[in-house]
Amino acid sequence: MLFKKLRELHYKKLFLYGAYNTIILLTFIAFAIDLSLGAKKDAIIDIIFGGLSLISYILFFKRDRLNTAALALFWISVIVEFMYLELHSIDFNIIFAFFIPIIAYISMPKRLIIINLILFYILLISYLTYYYFHLKDNIFLHNPSYLVIYIMAHLFILSFGIFYNLAIVESIRRLEESNKIKNMLLHEVHHRVKNNLNLVASILGLNANMIDSKTTKTFLESNQKRIESMAILHEILYKQDRANSADISDYIHKLLAHILKSVTQKDVNVDCNIEHVEFPMDSMIQFGIILNELITNSIKHKNRDDLKIDINFYRCNSNYCLKYCDNLNADKNKLKSGFGYNLINLAAKHFRADIKIDTSNGLCYLFTLKKGW
Repeated sequence: MLFKKLRELHYKKLFLYGAYNTIILLTFIAFAIDLSLGAKKDAIIDIIFGGLSLISYILFFKRDRLNTAALALFWISVIVEFMYLELHSIDFNIIFAFFIPIIAYISMPKRLIIINLILFYILLISYLTYYYFHLKDNIFLHNPSYLVIYIMAHLFILSFGIFYNLAIVESIRRLEESNKIKNMLLHEVHHRVKNNLNLVASILGLNANMIDSKTTKTFLESNQKRIESMAILHEILYKQDRANSADISDYIHKLLAHILKSVTQKDVNVDCNIEHVEFPMDSMIQFGIILNELITNSIKHKNRDDLKIDINFYRCNSNYCLKYCDNLNADKNKLKSGFGYNLINLAAKHFRADIKIDTSNGLCYLFTLKKGW
């Protein structure tokens, strides 16, 4: 579940999430190591770094204030780097300054990167220049080979940042733009499909009104509702951000409201208890066929004054179960010979579902869905 959520994050948010968690974890590990080695001052700096990063994470990242979170992590890292340099009189800990610009590249907008890197390098150069004249015996500052390597490494980091922003960020921007256009077109397709399905359903309804045969009229009206149940799904897909899956709870409630709206009887009570589960589009269509048949059959074969329907969809072991019950008298053998049951059975095969029917206390279906979400 955690990795599924991480995959849904925007890439910059994911990078920032990784940077925060890595720094917090490593600093607390470093704290334990330094403490065990007796390096108490290093341990204090470690705990300051980890603590400030954790506070910043809670205050800014968890509240989705990403620019502020990136800025805070950047300057916390700068402050801690100077604390280490001050403690050790500029030794080879200075190589950790390489990682500070990387935090900016992976988490900040371009304008913030430029401003904060300029400030960082002004501070770093000023700091090193000051100690160049005050620490005459410093191995690092007074060894030309070390300084050249250090400067070359920073130039590499800067060139990496330019490449990253020009190449990777631009490529991702184009992909996001392309994806946005495709999603817009897909939503438009769902909208047109919904309209076309409603048009076909309306034509079937008009034909049903023009026919005297009760059997043919019932057949046309049943097909009209089946097509309308598909149109409802396309309407949901059209209105939401995702275009290839939908929440089964949302779909069931809208389908139920639509069916009951078209029913003339008012004494139909429905109780729904539906878990929120994302279903792909093809599975939703099959699920809609099953539920549409069950509800319309209950209403059509109503043989008592008050019709009560209970619909439950829930997790059962490693599968999902759909339990549909009404309070009508039913003949199991007669039930299995009808067209509606055959259609339900055909749709249930999509989920490799086991179907159990109980007529001892009203009519009750139990579907154990083994595939489809």
